Amino acid sequence: MSPFSTSVHKEMVGGGPRILVNSLPKSGTHLVASILALFPGLAPQKPVLTRKLRWHPVNYLHPWDRRTCLVGIGQPREIRLATMYYLLDRLHQGHYLLAHIPYQECVAEMLQSMGIRTIFVIRDPRDVVVSQVHYVLKHSAHYLHSDYKKLPTDKERFIAAILGVTRREGDYKSYGIARKLEITSGWREAESVLNLRFEDLVGERGGGSLDDQRRAIMQIGSHVGIEVSAQEARSIGEAAFGRGYTYRRGRIGSWRDVFDEEVKDIFKRAAGDYLLKTGYEANDSW
Repeated sequence: MSPFSTSVHKEMVGGGPRILVNSLPKSGTHLVASILALFPGLAPQKPVLTRKLRWHPVNYLHPWDRRTCLVGIGQPREIRLATMYYLLDRLHQGHYLLAHIPYQECVAEMLQSMGIRTIFVIRDPRDVVVSQVHYVLKHSAHYLHSDYKKLPTDKERFIAAILGVTRREGDYKSYGIARKLEITSGWREAESVLNLRFEDLVGERGGGSLDDQRRAIMQIGSHVGIEVSAQEARSIGEAAFGRGYTYRRGRIGSWRDVFDEEVKDIFKRAAGDYLLKTGYEANDSW
């Protein structure tokens, strides 16, 4: 039972759905946002729910209420549960928020009790690793930029993304890929959450299939209560791919071009089981 279930929430009457799109970073939140932006009556809303919310002023109000939740996935940060409620409660009808939030029952219950339509996106974590490294190197303000920059080769950066980055004191500055997958796994089984694969959304331009893309877009429409025809879904898919500012290549299987046997073995030991559980591989002979 949500601690806020007795509160009055905004209802989805006449103003369109309220939507949260969540994933690991570099897994497809911005691709889904590009798709939603092409749906009639939908628009984005800020802020993105990440570790930066630890600086939100609501965290410093109501000091007697010490209930907390985590935001951010690579480097989760604790915020007041009241801050999460404050931001979700102000999500307007016909708008969507983007997020990188670990699974927590209190947050899942809050979303469900508020009638917010939640979408969780997964992506082949090997491609997530590659995309993360290129993104961090490109953005000097990223908290891992200096850590990756000082490594002499991309291979060492891929290994750092797989295993995580530690501080001198021994604690993690950023989780490795296995821990990120572990703390978000609950979203894949959570009630009322639509689970999507990045690979189904990219279409032919991203190395996927038009049929899978069209089907996934129609699933989104059904989940958020906006009927989308097959032709409309195809048009949305053609227009959406590559619009987000975080795109580099966005193609399926880019890890194959850069992982050598050593990096593959490191990944298999760290997170190989996840590939089998989610169907990205049938065995460990890749």
